[in-house]
Amino acid sequence: MCLLSTTKDEGHFRLVLAKRGKRAGATRLEGDRTNVIHLKHSDDGILWEQTPLPVVMEKAKKEPKAKAKAAPKKPTKKQIAKARSKARTWMP
Repeated sequence: MCLLSTTKDEGHFRLVLAKRGKRAGATRLEGDRTNVIHLKHSDDGILWEQTPLPVVMEKAKKEPKAKAKAAPKKPTKKQIAKARSKARTWMP
């Protein structure tokens, strides 16, 4: 069983040798065996041309934004009272 499907690139196709694909003896242009062949229509006539393995570009990962520093905690009523008791008033 073979499956011919389109790819995201217009005019390019993918031929998958599904059943017994490893025994089919298909090779990539690079020479290694495969069960997936990339094809396109020929510009010169009515025939298929094998194309090299497509290059997939990944989107660059965004670096996470630096977390904003947390606002200082509000002092408790006890802490405020303690600070006020230690404060000195100045009288001329």
